[in-house]
Amino acid sequence: MSRENNSLSERSLERLNEVKNFIEASKRSVEKLEELQADAEKNFGQLNEVVFEDAFEITGHGKFNHLVLLTCGLIMLNVSMESVGMSYVITAAECELGLTSEHKGLVNAAAFIGIISTSFLWGYLGDRCGRRAVMLPAMVLSAFFSVASSFSTNVWMLLILRFFTGCLVSASSATVYAYLGEMHTGSRRAAAIAWGSAFISFSFMILPGL
Repeated sequence: MSRENNSLSERSLERLNEVKNFIEASKRSVEKLEELQADAEKNFGQLNEVVFEDAFEITGHGKFNHLVLLTCGLIMLNVSMESVGMSYVITAAECELGLTSEHKGLVNAAAFIGIISTSFLWGYLGDRCGRRAVMLPAMVLSAFFSVASSFSTNVWMLLILRFFTGCLVSASSATVYAYLGEMHTGSRRAAAIAWGSAFISFSFMILPGL
């Protein structure tokens, strides 16, 4: 009787070991399956990046790219004119607003202070929300503040409005180069950015003419 009990116990242990091994093998299979799924998702993400670049190569360089280049060039022209435009206006404003040398220096620097103080913020928002989604509303608001600054009645009102104009113009200056580069293939990216930057030089001819 004891032998039969021992035999049953041994068979039960063998059965339990088989079940335990089966469970462990199942766990290993699940873990391996999860690893394969993670690798597949990673490879799929890399595939999307490659396909994105290939799509630009397949579609080629055409009207859309020229339109983007022209638009970004005009944005760069706007940034440059808003930044240095006050240096041409300040001589007329000196008498009307009674500006001192200190006031003239602050007014000229206001836009640059706004650009420098907010460029990191706009760069972060451009990466998170999208270049176009950041540039469009910022450009509209910068135009509003720019026009409003022309109605300034004292130096402090002018200084504050120019500061906000610089803050909003900074959105374009911080993201327009990235946007322009992303809309061109790798072989034409450097040339597109160079041609877009050429519009900045036009501002130094247009401003004196105005």
